[in-house]
Amino acid sequence: MRAGRVALRRARSFSPLLLLAVSAGGQTLELSVGGLDIAADVRRETAAAAASGDWKTVEAALYRAAQDKPGDAGLLRALAVAHFQAGRWFAAARAFKRSDRIEPLRAADRFALATAFSRLERRHWARAELERLVEEHPAEKDYRFALSEIFYFYQWFGQAAEQLEEVIRLAPGFASAHDRLGQCFEGMGRHEKAAEAYLRAIELDEASGRKSPWPAFHLGSLRHDLGLLAEAKAALERAAAVGPPQAAVHYELGVVLRKLGQWTAAAESLERAVALEPENAQALPALAQVYRRMGAETAARQTLERFRELQAQTGQ
Repeated sequence: MRAGRVALRRARSFSPLLLLAVSAGGQTLELSVGGLDIAADVRRETAAAAASGDWKTVEAALYRAAQDKPGDAGLLRALAVAHFQAGRWFAAARAFKRSDRIEPLRAADRFALATAFSRLERRHWARAELERLVEEHPAEKDYRFALSEIFYFYQWFGQAAEQLEEVIRLAPGFASAHDRLGQCFEGMGRHEKAAEAYLRAIELDEASGRKSPWPAFHLGSLRHDLGLLAEAKAALERAAAVGPPQAAVHYELGVVLRKLGQWTAAAESLERAVALEPENAQALPALAQVYRRMGAETAARQTLERFRELQAQTGQ
């Protein structure tokens, strides 16, 4: 496995929506001002601002109210939710922790706290909150999946795989879990198991109508690593045909096509990678090599000049 290659699959993140769906106890992350001990005019202002998505106004109103009632756990929790919705992760985490010291957080709030810690790249703190959630809600797949993402980030592939296998037991049709499990097996050098997991993820994707290029991309990249170029090409072409275009997919396909000596197709795929990601430092020199093999010396020289300009700009 090429170092860092599986990390091209973007780690799953949790979007800061008003409702963060979790299935444990039917709880969701939500802001309800009806039960807060605040003045009626502040309640109306806050409710109207939240309904319109004006989270800065919500933050300001709840912050002023919380200053007057620093021991009110419900008010602090509401302020944390407002910070979370505004994408202010440090402020959200701080308010959630203050609320938690007064009154234990609900599961959805603790999940949001873990998410905020992850966004702040304080994954060891996120891990502690997620491990608590998994212990308290062992049948909730989302908590286990999020915990597996922490383990995967640290390349603790065995621990991540354990959580993912439990996620799959709870939700056999969860395609992303099969895909990530394949990456864990690949990280452990268990290539046959990795391929099986990727194929299962592809099958589930097709059955559900979900259009993700990543399972096929990972399968193609694995087969590329193993020198199975024809199989790698087939999987990568499948990935390129699914979902929105991805520079990583077209780059990998272009490299495989180059190794197969399919120069025109390789150039087209690498050109697509560069078009999607103009500052792709990998695709430019690969494309220049293909142009040179095709006898297109001017295009090769211009591509290398562009690559050197990019290096100069980035200081590499």
